[in-house]
Amino acid sequence: MTMDKQSATRLIRALTEYSKRYQLFDDFDENDFVSTFEQLSPHVTLVDIEFNNFEMIRSRATQPSLDFEHLNQMIYPPANKVKLGRCNFDGQPILYASSNVETSFLEIGFSEPKSCAVLAQFRLKHDTTLTLRPIGELDHYRRHRRPRLTTAGVTEKIEQLLTPLGHYDQIVRWYVDAYLADFFGRQLNEGNDRHLYEITSRIANALLKDDHIDGLIFPSVKHTGGFNYAIKPSVFDARFEISKYALTAPVHEHGYGLFEYFVHAEGNQLDQNGNFQFHTNPHFNARSTWPLSADQ
Repeated sequence: MTMDKQSATRLIRALTEYSKRYQLFDDFDENDFVSTFEQLSPHVTLVDIEFNNFEMIRSRATQPSLDFEHLNQMIYPPANKVKLGRCNFDGQPILYASSNVETSFLEIGFSEPKSCAVLAQFRLKHDTTLTLRPIGELDHYRRHRRPRLTTAGVTEKIEQLLTPLGHYDQIVRWYVDAYLADFFGRQLNEGNDRHLYEITSRIANALLKDDHIDGLIFPSVKHTGGFNYAIKPSVFDARFEISKYALTAPVHEHGYGLFEYFVHAEGNQLDQNGNFQFHTNPHFNARSTWPLSADQ
């Protein structure tokens, strides 16, 4: 459907009104969401990105007295322990990870002196690929005239998708991508976390329904410039392997994602049963950077 000024204005007004209703009411209205999403879905423009080399960080908060011994403790939880999240429903496992350690720390609230965190760096296996669907990539390109992601061909893909479109079709596509990115970028407020996640989880599931899509990329709410990933469990199981892991404790959080922390133990190998093989003297291993280089 080709958009004219009147139809574009009508759609934008409907989306704006839904956003206002979401902020006014505590309870999630399924029918209201479906009606709104049906209006915007024909105008979602997707710039799917294929990666040949890909790494991501996953962390879990723990206490010094608790042992982390097995790879299964660092992957997605079983379905019976999964609660509604930004990209998943209750009972629907998904692998969340971050683009760097600072983003990962902030996502789990890693700042208390008495807490610890286990970090795991996962990498895409050799000769495999990963296709991710970014949320808000068009919006970022419109604002900055450059893509957030440096993977080759992103700019060309955006231009190929939008250049043939008419003026108001372009406006609507810019707007819809910004609209979706806005919901994924909203901070949780006390009492509205389930309401917000009811919306974003439905959007995420709609974007992930295609079999060739392996996951989503969306900007971190807690760390400017950082990315979070939501990877399908089957994709993670088949295509990822652990490359490094470490047990850490915070020394100080300076703000803006700048941390100092101790690495008590680290490793890069699993035994045949998937158990961690930690090494390094815990008394002489203070670091404040990640990844760990081979000569450290």
